Amino acid sequence: MNNLKFRRQFLLSPKPTEVLSNWQVRNCGESYLYVHPDLELNYLQKENKTFILLGYWLNPHCGDKTNEELLEEIANRNANEEDFFEYLNKLVGRFVLITKTNETYKVFHDACGLRTVYYSRNEDGMHLASQPELFKLIFDLVESPERVEYVQSQYVKNTKEHWLPCGITLLQNVCQLLPNFYFDTALNKEIRYWPNAKHKIVTRTREEGVTALANLLSKTMKVANNRFELAAAMTAGLDSRLLLSATKNIAKDVFFYTLKYRNLNSDSADISIPRKVLENQGYTHNVIDCTEKADESFLKLYKENTSNSHLDDWGTIAWGISKSFPAKRIAVRGNCVEIGRSAYFIKCKLNGVITAEQIKNIVPGWRDLSFVEQELSNWIKSVPNVEKLGYDIRDLFYMEHRVGSWQAQSQLEWDIAQEIFIPFNNREIIDIMLSVDSQFRNNQNDSFFTETVKLLWPEVLSAPINPISKKEKIKGYIKSTLISFGLFERIKKF
Repeated sequence: MNNLKFRRQFLLSPKPTEVLSNWQVRNCGESYLYVHPDLELNYLQKENKTFILLGYWLNPHCGDKTNEELLEEIANRNANEEDFFEYLNKLVGRFVLITKTNETYKVFHDACGLRTVYYSRNEDGMHLASQPELFKLIFDLVESPERVEYVQSQYVKNTKEHWLPCGITLLQNVCQLLPNFYFDTALNKEIRYWPNAKHKIVTRTREEGVTALANLLSKTMKVANNRFELAAAMTAGLDSRLLLSATKNIAKDVFFYTLKYRNLNSDSADISIPRKVLENQGYTHNVIDCTEKADESFLKLYKENTSNSHLDDWGTIAWGISKSFPAKRIAVRGNCVEIGRSAYFIKCKLNGVITAEQIKNIVPGWRDLSFVEQELSNWIKSVPNVEKLGYDIRDLFYMEHRVGSWQAQSQLEWDIAQEIFIPFNNREIIDIMLSVDSQFRNNQNDSFFTETVKLLWPEVLSAPINPISKKEKIKGYIKSTLISFGLFERIKKF
């Protein structure tokens, strides 16, 4: 299992370490770059600047270009900041881009920050890594006082997929780079570059949005299929149905699968419905069993691989993936669609200027964490007047915190078992979704997305999406209402 240690991760530090000497190693001026063998590294020197790509990216509009060729293209745009940012917005993938001029680094990552970046500065200089455990190879980490409060909280005890706002690491002098920001080492500062005053969202009708989304999503899947062997994750939900519809022209090449975990069985909707939909179209539905207790040596490694790992849940699932997921394939998932589904509009009603307390009430359990509100308050100050640009701050919160923290952590932990591709992890696609009136893209009316499915592959709607009983619907509505008023956790305790 030696090759699984810190799999698909990286470290950039002014101090060398022999522990990672078997990785891809580069001298970057006064620093050393260590990249795990399973993480692609592209390195480009252009005059007095260095461009480093960790991971992969695709341009849906240029289907035959490699990582290296796209790196060359974006390097040619580096002199014009606006042009550079606009090109970056078109790219989809899971990557970190580091630009270096003299000894100053600027660090970017993919739209939703799914290839995570952490940084820390001490007397030796600036250190960058995919997650804090790698810093332990260079210097000692000190836990913050908030860590004990978090670990012992009822929120963590009651929530399998617990998470915190992106940026909170529970470690002193260690920060996480937020989505839509880049980190400038000379300024020792994160700088927001999207959305910005020069990038105003274009309003679309539902029909215009459907056409635009279907077109770009179909292009994205075609380009991904040219580059990778794909394995598409299927459930009974809307996100995976939309993903499935975009594979119509490449379906013969795709391995379709569902993870069986927790209490799922063959009769569960998340297994029975994708099986029915795929079989109706003549494709095989594969079920990967993730319910077996994981090997102790694997769990030990899993726990050591990332900070704040979800060992007793995601770790068990990762064990199932590591045993049965086809090794050469890239897992394609429908995450990030939720950014366009007005997910937090019911839980957080806007009435004037949004507050940190309002946002804190979105997530059950955060109310009892003393340190969360200040972090959210700082984040609100970093957000420009996005309403004038056509965006809603609640969508931005979902993108930068829910996806940039919860989803990014999930993918970081599962790097031990698979590489993941999210077609919706693209600001151009996100812009298309958010350009359509929210009345057509919410839990009560999801016609924007279902109409997109109908345009791409209508037959996959032969089975219902997330069928639930009337009792479950009522229960869900009551829970959402209580959460929106901050009453759910209080009643739960009572």
